[in-house]
Formats: sequence, structure tokens, C-alpha cells
Amino acid sequence: MFIVLYRTGGAGSRLRKYTIGPHGRVTLHQARAVALKIFAARSEGRDPAAEKQQARRRLVTDRVEDLVELFITEYVSKTRSAREISRLLRREVIPCWGMRSVHEISKRHVIELVTEVAARGTPSAANKLLKVVKTFFG
Repeated sequence: MFIVLYRTGGAGSRLRKYTIGPHGRVTLHQARAVALKIFAARSEGRDPAAEKQQARRRLVTDRVEDLVELFITEYVSKTRSAREISRLLRREVIPCWGMRSVHEISKRHVIELVTEVAARGTPSAANKLLKVVKTFFG
């Protein structure tokens, strides 16, 4: 296992550990390159281990299901077609992407979902879904 140990402040400050990866998946050359980047970030005053931890936490808190429900209450409820749009989001988007992070969803995933809805014989629903998903991610 390749790890980097560094201090956040100076001598006597808290010791931080940044895990690069296991030997085998990460070569020695790659590990040294990553370690140099970590030390460069540390010299800039950043804390790479805290940034990594924060990014991991953000992936857990930004679930699509939670954000869709928030989107429905904040935005969709004020539109005329709120009932239809919320039904479409709950029926198509939440079962497909509900437990994933919003940061993992790419353009390819959106195209696959819209194509799947259109293939079921409802092209108008697919168009409306595409419009709503664009607004949601916007």
C-alpha cells in the first residue's frame, strides 16, 4: 500500500495520512508522481487528505433521489404541469438513478434514459423528460 504522511501546519502539528493505492494497481513511478503532487498541494497551503474526504462525502450527500424531491418542491410545484412532471420524474428518473450521486450522471446516461422511454412508444413523454432533466441539471 502506498501512503503519504505529511503535517498540516509545521513541526508538532497534526500528522495526516493520504492513501494513494495498493501495490500492483499503482506502480512505484505512479505513486511517486502522486506523492509529488500531494507535497506540491501541501506547499500551496491546501490539505489534500481533507479535500479527498470532502469529495467522498459530497458523493454521498448529493444523491439524485434527494435532489429530485427538492427540485419538485422548489421548482416544479410552481409550474402548471407540476403533477405530470413530478410523476414523470418519480417514475423514470428515481428508479434509474435514485441512489447514485448527481455528479456521476453524464450526458450518455441521459440519452440512454430518454431513448428507453421513447422506445416504449411514448416519444412525447421522452421529449418532456429530456426537457425536465435538462432543467434539473441546469
